[in-house]
Amino acid sequence: MKYLQLTSALVLSGILATSAMALETNQAVIYDTQCAKCHGAMAEGVPAKKGPALDNKSVGDMQVEIMDMQGDMSYNGNSGSGSNPDMEHNLEVFKSRGIIIEPLEMAQYIYNNFNKSAVKK
Repeated sequence: MKYLQLTSALVLSGILATSAMALETNQAVIYDTQCAKCHGAMAEGVPAKKGPALDNKSVGDMQVEIMDMQGDMSYNGNSGSGSNPDMEHNLEVFKSRGIIIEPLEMAQYIYNNFNKSAVKK
């Protein structure tokens, strides 16, 4: 009986962990729970938190900026340009917590939901 309870507990914890991991790759959830604190609920920016507005940026610009801060590319050819040390630090914290920011998907989410010039469907 104890074996069955232990097995059930392990299976349940595995299911819960898998569900949590799935949420950590959902760019909308990540934006709402992590990014909106500094960039605003509508990506309008929060100057008090040094979070610039993102509602006026193109998908390509945001994708390049995210990739640059993640160290995946750089304007000057060096990984991690140091142009935004606070955000680079935040991305490292996210990574350590298993939060995966996908540059293109995040950029598309922000553009499609908050950019005033995006075509709304």
